[in-house]
Amino acid sequence: MVVVDNTFATPIKQNPLSLGANLVLHSASKFLGGHADALGGVACGAKDVIEKLYHYREINGASLAPMDAYSLLRGMKTLCLRIERQNESALIIAQWLQQHPLIEQVNYPGLESHPHHQIAKSQMRGYGGVLSFSVKGGLDSIKTFLPKLKYAHMAANLGCVETVVGPPVVTSHVECTAEERAAAEIPEGLVRYSCGIEDVQDLIQDLKQALTEIG
Repeated sequence: MVVVDNTFATPIKQNPLSLGANLVLHSASKFLGGHADALGGVACGAKDVIEKLYHYREINGASLAPMDAYSLLRGMKTLCLRIERQNESALIIAQWLQQHPLIEQVNYPGLESHPHHQIAKSQMRGYGGVLSFSVKGGLDSIKTFLPKLKYAHMAANLGCVETVVGPPVVTSHVECTAEERAAAEIPEGLVRYSCGIEDVQDLIQDLKQALTEIG
């Protein structure tokens, strides 16, 4: 059984079922909804697999609230437009950050320097709207850098029309110890950056002015 979380790529950029996966999951609260105003999830796969999940859901009583269902359906009407813009911006920003002297490393599969670039290129139609980068000076530097951003919202969410930024050390991996993060190769100065649909040059200028605060 191969299960793929396709939240970051979305169906617009990658279709794991056609690549041999048995089950595909999406956090619909992210890119599918796109507006950070609904909670939901999606599971896609063969009929026999989905029937088992559906029966389990019946027993547990979980159901999507009507307003969340409406919000997610509304958001998906603009999914393709948003994803194209976010993917384009993410690649431009990743390339710009890669040249900045205060950035130690940029993680984005659209960069040729990424170790899995060729795999992503062979099975995706774009590289996603989320990237991460390490700032020189570690946690002390990002404590100065992040509050200076004017267009990026600091939050644990991602995939919405607004650019969202946050360090894994206090969001996705806050429950890990520093040693556990180090073992997983997650630097204390790592920043996750989810591109919104703002003008990409505005986002770059915003990053530039914030980075000068630690320069």
